[in-house]
Amino acid sequence: MRNTNISEVPYQRPNPTDEERHTQLRYTLNAGGRPEDYKNIIELLSPPKDITTIALKNSGKGVKVAVIGAGEAGLAAAFELKKIGCDITIFEASNRIGGRVYTHYFDCEGKYPVELGAMRIPASHETTWHYINLFKLNTDIFVTRNVNGLFYIRKRWARNDPEGLSVMQNIYPAFNLTPEERRTPWQELVGRIYKKYVLSLPPEIRREIIEVKQNYSDAIKRMDWLSYEMAYENSGLSEDAIAMLSYLSTFDVSFFNIGLIEVMQEAYTADFSFTYRIHGGMQNLTAAFCKALMNKKNSAYAGISSTELGNVNFKMNTVVDGIYKNPDKEGILLECRKTQDDSVKYENFDYIVCAIPFTSLRRVNITPLFSVDKMQAIASLNYEAGQKTYFLLKERFWEKGNKNQRIVGGSTGSDLQTIATFYPSDHSIAVPGKLNVWDLKPGASPNEPGALQVSYNWARDAERAGNKKIDLRIMDFIKQTEAIHGLPSGYIDENMIDYASIYWPNVQYIWSGSCLTKPKDKILFSYVVTQPEMNNRVFFAGEHISQKHAWMQGALQTGMLAANGIAEQIKKRKI
Repeated sequence: MRNTNISEVPYQRPNPTDEERHTQLRYTLNAGGRPEDYKNIIELLSPPKDITTIALKNSGKGVKVAVIGAGEAGLAAAFELKKIGCDITIFEASNRIGGRVYTHYFDCEGKYPVELGAMRIPASHETTWHYINLFKLNTDIFVTRNVNGLFYIRKRWARNDPEGLSVMQNIYPAFNLTPEERRTPWQELVGRIYKKYVLSLPPEIRREIIEVKQNYSDAIKRMDWLSYEMAYENSGLSEDAIAMLSYLSTFDVSFFNIGLIEVMQEAYTADFSFTYRIHGGMQNLTAAFCKALMNKKNSAYAGISSTELGNVNFKMNTVVDGIYKNPDKEGILLECRKTQDDSVKYENFDYIVCAIPFTSLRRVNITPLFSVDKMQAIASLNYEAGQKTYFLLKERFWEKGNKNQRIVGGSTGSDLQTIATFYPSDHSIAVPGKLNVWDLKPGASPNEPGALQVSYNWARDAERAGNKKIDLRIMDFIKQTEAIHGLPSGYIDENMIDYASIYWPNVQYIWSGSCLTKPKDKILFSYVVTQPEMNNRVFFAGEHISQKHAWMQGALQTGMLAANGIAEQIKKRKI
């Protein structure tokens, strides 16, 4: 029976219904003292209106659209534009579709998929769930938090119990805290920032945290002047408390230089409370898009005949080096280069969807230049490095022990360079009535192989780890994983089957982990980046164009919005 009492912990299961997801969101918001935010969050994260309500199904026939970038944003834009009959060419610089959605399979059967890019889907991310439901994809639980998860800080261990008692007993003594700080659970100390800067705002102002507006309220402007570290300091915490909390709150140490609003955007929409993953790998969403784009009889286009759908052509290993307003006729001229032989071709299009990160767009020749504000955003919008490393091991040491010891999904935080360790969730089953308490599924065994995400980090820590030669990176992570879990030296080497590691700034034509804004970026750029250029011929999409940076939600929603923007122009020009 479904749990509809939002005062009780909702039971989390695979393949949630929309009703179940919304119950989870309401529960989290109630627990945080802000149930009134529910409607705003659902509204702001929902997909925009369907493109066929803007332009007639056949109105795009004969209209040529180029989509630059075959990540989720570009795929979503192409998917929507196909509905109204546009002829679409997708340019992808690499030989892989998906962008920063990147599933790695350790085995041919796909039994041990790991995510080198996007790895979880919050219950609140309505646009992502729109496509999951449309493509009928199966989802599994992704365990973000587990009460049995560890902390390893200053060579001391603690458990992540909900009352924070283990941390108070074992980690607090390593820091020179004030008497008041010693009496306060660490979760409450971290929560001071949220209470001071979010809960203090009325709901209509709070929504601006993830809203795109040309002008923001004074309260949001004041927030946007602050870095995350400044917010910590303004919360009355001692320097030792800040140092301690920067690791207890996992990624905080990496985000100290990031804008406060960037961090609060995730808190506002409860991104880490109830999370999921796509069964078999996030890349199955990419595959579903590709199937729909290349197949005119796909059920995702229900109600649209095959003759009404547009054509889609993928041009892989093709880089766009130039975007030019065509001096001879209407439209945009693209300078396209094949990476295999550097041969160059010029192609004219009626509209462009630019769905590549600004780290890549920065190198493109643009003539005439976009507006001053847009060019400033392309040059200045902040991106941060990201790094992930996985070990495929012969056995799952973390799942061994009694129910108070085994870690079945969730994460561990440390002050070592690994920063965050994530345990696979494929053996996890929720314990009814308990929040963040998980057990082994019936029939699951810790004696079978498992893929452990030994390190996930951002910004400076990612740069320092990612710039190491791979052998040194793996050697250091082996030693640190053994130290964090109290394993004997040599255990990981003896049990290692394989590993996978990525440092996103080294991925050509992406060159970044994701957009993570610094102070003042929201006020300066959040509206500017969404605006089309070259007389409403060039539109923009991607997580960096949204206010849900680093999430598929931002990429997918902006892809839909860019397609809708082109549909509006087609409608105007055909009247």
